[in-house]
Amino acid sequence: MIAILTFKQRSKQTTRNHPLMLASKRKKDESQALFTFSPFGLSCRRCENNVSIQIDARSIQIHLKKHGLDSRAFLVRTLVDGFMSQVLKAKASGSIEPYKSDNNTYTGFACICGRVFQLRKDSALRHCKKTGCDPSQLKEIELIKLCCGQYVSQIQVPSFFNDAPRVTKQFDYCQTRAILLPFLPKREKYDHTYTHMYTPLITGCGGGTQFSTKIKDDFALIHSPPKAKLFKIDKIS
Repeated sequence: MIAILTFKQRSKQTTRNHPLMLASKRKKDESQALFTFSPFGLSCRRCENNVSIQIDARSIQIHLKKHGLDSRAFLVRTLVDGFMSQVLKAKASGSIEPYKSDNNTYTGFACICGRVFQLRKDSALRHCKKTGCDPSQLKEIELIKLCCGQYVSQIQVPSFFNDAPRVTKQFDYCQTRAILLPFLPKREKYDHTYTHMYTPLITGCGGGTQFSTKIKDDFALIHSPPKAKLFKIDKIS
């Protein structure tokens, strides 16, 4: 029994230290290190301008591609799940302190519609002109700067902790992959490029069976001969 357990442990150790596994982990760590996290969003450590990035698959994938990093669907999904787990932990802690950039307070302006504008009032005034909000209702408020570069008001912070967590439901990429395989050419069966592109389409169709039916129906319609049109010719008297 001891020999069997030792063999299993050695097999697990070998798998963990396999070059492909190590390369995959290295790519994940490199991609994750690109972002600075706060419960209100992400920022990029490489970009000169502090751009706010939402915690969702599309936003993260676009930014990974921008910097030439691995942006495959399964990796992006792993990153999103990890960040959302951190959001839930932040909610459970009940404190924004670990995510503050500094202990200073900054001036901002709040519109009656709920939008908050940092530092400069002219941005708030342009918003009012564009949307029709009353500029006389703008209120000067105190803001906190977070490590991700975002500014949040003293009202937004307790609202974040009191609201129920909103976790974006992730697509099931494995199921999408299984549905796509019969339709892919042989040389593309191991290419995951199209998986994330087709996932919303398959989900919108109602699942794999409906998607397969639609593909077959559309194929038959495209390749069927055109129907002959009958024209009535009036006899000239």
